[in-house]
Amino acid sequence: MNEAKRPKYGNKPCSEDFQIFFLTLSSPVAECDICGRAHFDSSHRSTLDEAELSKLISQNDENPDAYVRHDAEIRWGYFMRQRVIWKCPCGFDGALEKSFWDNLVPFSEYAKSRRLKEVLALKKKCNAVDAIEKAVQGFGH
Repeated sequence: MNEAKRPKYGNKPCSEDFQIFFLTLSSPVAECDICGRAHFDSSHRSTLDEAELSKLISQNDENPDAYVRHDAEIRWGYFMRQRVIWKCPCGFDGALEKSFWDNLVPFSEYAKSRRLKEVLALKKKCNAVDAIEKAVQGFGH
C-alpha cells in the first residue's frame, strides 16, 4: 500500500494506560491491520534471527513508511478483529482511545444496564435452583 492510500487517524498515540489495558499482546514483528505497515523490533534484545532482522532493516531503509522500526517488542491488541499497533504512524490507537473517552458516558450507562440485567438473570437462576432444592428435600422425608 503506498503512502497516499494509507489511512491516517491522528498524530497522537494512545496513552500508556490505554495500551496497558487494551494492547496486551507483544511480538518481535507485527503488521497493523488498519494500515498494513510492518513493525519490527530492531533492538539488541530482539528475538528475530539475524537474517530476518537484516532483511527488515533493509526494507525499512528502502521504504521507512511501510516498515517501522521499534526499539522494543511491538505492543498490539485486537479491536473488532483487527490488529491495532501501539504507536503506529496511522494513529489508530490514539483515535480509538479518543473515541472511547469521547463516548465514556454512553459506554458506562450501557455497562451498568447490561450488568444489572445479568445480575437479575443470575438471581432468577439461583431462585430456581433454591426452589428445586426445597422440592427435592420434601421427597426425602
